[in-house]
Amino acid sequence: MTQRIYNKPNTNNDKMLTGWYKTNQKEQVALRVGDNQLEITGTIRFHNGIFQGFDGHNWVELNAQKGDKGNPGKDFNQLVKVETNHEIVDSKTLKKVGQADINITNETSGPDYKIELRNLKAGKGINLLQNNNTIKIENQPQNFVPDITNNSVNILKQKCQGNIEIYSVAPNHKIKQGEAVQLVNINNCIYIKTINYHNQHVNLFNSGISILGIALNDANSEQKCAICVRGICNVLINNDSPYNSSVSIKINNVGIVSRKGGITNCNMKPIDNFISAGYFLEEGNLGNNNNLVLFYVDPKIHYF
Repeated sequence: MTQRIYNKPNTNNDKMLTGWYKTNQKEQVALRVGDNQLEITGTIRFHNGIFQGFDGHNWVELNAQKGDKGNPGKDFNQLVKVETNHEIVDSKTLKKVGQADINITNETSGPDYKIELRNLKAGKGINLLQNNNTIKIENQPQNFVPDITNNSVNILKQKCQGNIEIYSVAPNHKIKQGEAVQLVNINNCIYIKTINYHNQHVNLFNSGISILGIALNDANSEQKCAICVRGICNVLINNDSPYNSSVSIKINNVGIVSRKGGITNCNMKPIDNFISAGYFLEEGNLGNNNNLVLFYVDPKIHYF
């Protein structure tokens, strides 16, 4: 059989013949399939605008076409299990996801995939606010409540348990841990300094002497110093006092402020004005100078 090559036909005289075609301007040729009725296995044709092939029994369309509807696949919720370890999960905390968001196919047997969720729960002093996009954590101020259940004296002596305020030490002064301090006004600024007096018996009324609390750290001029204004901390023993002192301390003995700001264990009730810083929480022969003794700070001024 002789191979036929046709020139590209005009629209008016196109006989739709099968064969190889070319144009005058190009050397390339193209195979064209026309219509036919030759029912030979493996034959192809272009019939009524559709490519077809004969499979030995029927003409089968070669154009892409939508197949029959298959059986429905598994639902996402059958493949993925959502779990939380809390009973209540606010729906606003969950973001909807689809199968396209994770690597799951219809052939996946499930639920082999699991999404575990933990709910955010506000505790004491915390308030949770949320909208569709954000979760806001807002603190709520609470009253400080010291926990003294871990009540070993050795542990309590390591850290103050109570109300603490921080001040700057007055210029040209320095403070030792455990000393009693008072507020002063210097150049219209509030500072603290160690309580100090020189009289045989302290004259307290309008004398400029008062008590704020007990220093929790050593500090020099204009440095920061933490003060326990009420609670449990250590006091520094100093027996330079117009009152009779005793080395032997009993628990709940009143601690009196000495001339140099330390605390003394007085063995009898003073008959004149005095400042009490609180009472001792340790007992034994602890009343020597420069000892640090556990103490409950409860400052008071006593007038006679």
